[in-house]
Amino acid sequence: MARTSIHFEDKRHELIIASCNLFLEKGYEDTTISDILRAANISKGALYHYFISKAEILDAVILYIIDFEYQKRKPIIESTQMDAIEKLLGLKAADNPVD
Repeated sequence: MARTSIHFEDKRHELIIASCNLFLEKGYEDTTISDILRAANISKGALYHYFISKAEILDAVILYIIDFEYQKRKPIIESTQMDAIEKLLGLKAADNPVD
């Protein structure tokens, strides 16, 4: 059976999430490729199929975080029911959640 891009993207996403958690827990410098391999339950060869280096993984993690934060704010940004001040206040509240 041929590998589909859906499986590729799912595993890549898993690697990004596992790496993100490790970078937050241990820091980038103290997280090793071996740590990522264990957390994602993947072989070294398979990891390099998705990313060529730890730095490239960090880039993907940063892009993931940026996209995640944007998606949280997208309804406010695109709202046609709010004026600019209401959007600004909504974005400020999104940055400082009560919970």
